[in-house]
Amino acid sequence: MVQTTNDLKIRLVYADACQSSIAIKAIEADAKGDYALYRKMMDIVEGLHWRIASLRCMTLSEGEVTNSPFCLTTANVKSLLEWINLACGSGCCECGSVFDDDVPSILM
Repeated sequence: MVQTTNDLKIRLVYADACQSSIAIKAIEADAKGDYALYRKMMDIVEGLHWRIASLRCMTLSEGEVTNSPFCLTTANVKSLLEWINLACGSGCCECGSVFDDDVPSILM
């Protein structure tokens, strides 16, 4: 669970790694001629990119937004994190890896 700014930073580092992994799989799909899968995965990469970017400057304390340069509320932040969890698996900041789920639910 993301409760502090440090938790958020850790989650976003994992999300960056996840984004790179999905991009590589998209390139593999493109090379195999599976353009539908390529497009779906690239849409997820794009979605991760913008969500990660929008959360980089957030300040959290006890799970609540205390500083937001983008006028995001705590509910907005939780919604963005939930989308990241769908795309990258259900791993949390305390987990060893966000890649515990073989297939992220958003790809199903």
